[in-house]
Amino acid sequence: ITIKDVNDSFRHRSDPELYKHLIRPPARDISEAEEFVKRVMTADANGDGIHWGLELLNHPGYMIGNIGIWQILKADFRGVLGYMMDKDYHGKGYMSEALTEVIKYGFEVIGLHTLEKMLKTILTALDYIINDIDFYISVAAVQKMVQPATDKILKNL
Repeated sequence: ITIKDVNDSFRHRSDPELYKHLIRPPARDISEAEEFVKRVMTADANGDGIHWGLELLNHPGYMIGNIGIWQILKADFRGVLGYMMDKDYHGKGYMSEALTEVIKYGFEVIGLHTLEKMLKTILTALDYIINDIDFYISVAAVQKMVQPATDKILKNL
């Protein structure tokens, strides 16, 4: 996610429908989206997080959502998973594919042992990946969970 993604980020972050699943209120103006993008860029640069903007292969430059791992605590081998997607793209499997890859990345590349979710409620389409408010997932669980889906994963995050 870069500064060029501010308008797309504002579109997601200002949608009250998307925020019914989050703890904080929707963005009121574009400066809040810009602040978010700058926070993401700083966290990524400092190694405190890693984030991706999600684009369709046939529509590059248009961010339909974002996903990332916040608050990476390498000493504790843990991080917080956060994600958001335009409601027009819900139910199409894009976020499920992205979640699978990001979870694998968190455990296999970063070396995390625990991921916590940032949501206060559940998006039904993702119930098979995230099944309750106390989302904690272990390395063994992720290996068991993502292995069958490996061939279906979108590799171009």
